[in-house]
Amino acid sequence: MSDEWNEMTDRYDYQIKMLEEQVLDTEKKMIVMMLNEVKAIFQLPAGHERDMLVKLEKKLFNDLLSAYNIDQKEMRLAY
Repeated sequence: MSDEWNEMTDRYDYQIKMLEEQVLDTEKKMIVMMLNEVKAIFQLPAGHERDMLVKLEKKLFNDLLSAYNIDQKEMRLAY
């Protein structure tokens, strides 16, 4: 029984580790995407930055809500 228990817990620990690495990879990709979008915005002609940054903020906020399966109602945000 003890060997079975150890195998099972080792397998679960491995699966948890793999899930954590997947989440980390996804978060890294999101950060790189955000930085690329900000860089692209700052390369626009002068005057467009504020509007584009507001749009980017809304998009990134919605992406984060979606990525973590969070409903805006759960966050009790006033928009």
